[in-house]
Amino acid sequence: MNLDLSDESCEDAFSRKVLREFGRTLGYIHGQSAHIPRNREAVPGHNEDNCESQDGVNSNASFDLSSIMLYPMPASRTDGIALHGCNHSWSVSDNSFISKSYPRDSNLAVGGYLTNYYGSEENSAILSFRSTSSVPQVMLGLNTLDIGNSSDHNLSINSYVDNMSVDKFTIHLDARGDCKLYNAGVSWLKLSAKNPNLQCGMFNTTDFGARKESGNVYARIEFAHHFLRQPIVFAGLSGFDNIDNGKIELLTSNIDCHGFDIHIKSKGNTNLWSAQAAWIAFPSDRSDIFTGELRGEDIRGWHGSLYLTSSFNRTPAIFTALTKFDFEPKRTCRIRVKTRATKIGLNWEIAAWADTKLHQVRAAYLLIDM
Repeated sequence: MNLDLSDESCEDAFSRKVLREFGRTLGYIHGQSAHIPRNREAVPGHNEDNCESQDGVNSNASFDLSSIMLYPMPASRTDGIALHGCNHSWSVSDNSFISKSYPRDSNLAVGGYLTNYYGSEENSAILSFRSTSSVPQVMLGLNTLDIGNSSDHNLSINSYVDNMSVDKFTIHLDARGDCKLYNAGVSWLKLSAKNPNLQCGMFNTTDFGARKESGNVYARIEFAHHFLRQPIVFAGLSGFDNIDNGKIELLTSNIDCHGFDIHIKSKGNTNLWSAQAAWIAFPSDRSDIFTGELRGEDIRGWHGSLYLTSSFNRTPAIFTALTKFDFEPKRTCRIRVKTRATKIGLNWEIAAWADTKLHQVRAAYLLIDM
């Protein structure tokens, strides 16, 4: 690899030089080796200086004008098409080549679980995935609730995993106390337990000795490995205990390189005994992960489409979790988050049904190029 940067005076030139050399190392070919209309009479005359052969002139490989591997070529050699060769970032086809040639970490996987035992207080299933070299972590996010809520029944639900191994785990979705659980669903995300650029954890107010104020349970989460700059943090609800008026909200604040504050709030006269949440933190400059929030107010059903500022190379996987809901007390709590990811965005719907009267609802989503 030739990284002589003494002549690269500007940032674009520096980037172009470095990315080209790494491209050669990763297996890219020069852009001139691909098919492009050339002046067949002019090209042989340059063979001695540019090490081109007549075979190279007749190459039928696909050509990418935006590739980082393109070098300057005068119009006299390309039937009038001058190649400036000044690209300084990966093109779409460059990224596609890397994605196909170097598959991503097999520790990443996303799926969902919906209970099938209508009215059962305890629900579980054994889920399998492609074997990994070490035992991974699994994050859970509630995205479907169908729970009775009357004067005799509070909202209490818990999701968790156990029996983790390198190729499977057991997932649980259980009601607590006198909660009347009809059905529930979670999104799950499997990821490495040792990746400093994709850190995660499960927050439980009882485990963290969280501080309590009126309607607010909060704690400081410290990252196991500090980030070089402020990261992005995804957080979603995975469980709660003894909500009697249908109001709860999850928030994060004070995010820095070392950690962040997490808050789980209840409003009005809501009693909140405990709550659980999943969190995931990653560098802000990662292009293969994107997170955001879905919102609805005064609805029975809401839907829409979101479009990203830059597209994925392939359809990403999606992990979702509720972060807030506020519905009429003493009615059935029925909420469902449905999503469909595309390369350029997300189609989504948050629905309520039967006698549920939903005032506000929010859900977080995490798109991951896998």
